Amino acid sequence: MHLNSDDEVILLGCSNGLDLDEQVRLKITSLYDCLVNEFDLKVHISPTIYIDPINNETHDATYRKEELYNALIDPNIKAIFDLSGGDLALEVLNQFTEDDWRAIESISDKFYLGYSDNTVIINALLLKTNVKAVNFLATNIIKDNTGVAKDSFKRVLLNNERIDRGSTTPNKIEESAIIIGGNIRCYLKLAGTPYFNLDNAEGLLLEGQSGDINKMRSYLSQLDLLNILDRMKFVVIGHFSEIKEKGQEDELYKLVQTYQNKYNFKLYFTDYVGHHEAVYPFIMN
Repeated sequence: MHLNSDDEVILLGCSNGLDLDEQVRLKITSLYDCLVNEFDLKVHISPTIYIDPINNETHDATYRKEELYNALIDPNIKAIFDLSGGDLALEVLNQFTEDDWRAIESISDKFYLGYSDNTVIINALLLKTNVKAVNFLATNIIKDNTGVAKDSFKRVLLNNERIDRGSTTPNKIEESAIIIGGNIRCYLKLAGTPYFNLDNAEGLLLEGQSGDINKMRSYLSQLDLLNILDRMKFVVIGHFSEIKEKGQEDELYKLVQTYQNKYNFKLYFTDYVGHHEAVYPFIMN
């Protein structure tokens, strides 16, 4: 599956709305122009990207859920680019009913791209639908000065290449494998909810922005207590921003390797998934 010229896509926000300042508007305008003029896509923009100008807060959860749901069921929308992040995506999941999920469970000709807090949306879609869920922030294609994000966006989303599971890791990961996880802190928000356990998942992706080595010790202990690590055939460790800033990468690798020794899963490392700009779209299923 891939995007074609004249396909319709939508920019929206399931998590915290973006500020209504000139810098943010310029970024969204630049992304819009790039998608239209360089990739020949037809782009819709949902107000949920931004905070509500009436009360200066993130739009109501019911409204954000309806925008996502309508984009999912609209046969003309081929990709959903979620540009938000923060803390509020769980509010959107909390609005979905079983009837909603039944209405979209068979949809498979659509991409959802999100990252960070929208890890919770990605994992819910993996569990409840056949939508192609992708760990990627679309604004990186116009923010990344190296050109890595834009080039890989074109190769993965338009040319249907699988560089997300090949070039970014030491060995080629099975293309058919379903990978759960994403931002480690946000993924753990799903613990105890109906959206956490995916029995047929073979791999786990972990990356993050905030969190030093002590937080990683706690997060990995929680994953272990939740019986996630012992079920994985492989684990992919992406970019951890605070870990890198504090020079704790070796400590993190040794920590993860203790669990690898315990459960004997394959272990991969990549710097091309995470909270920075030079990243690849990482398809989770």
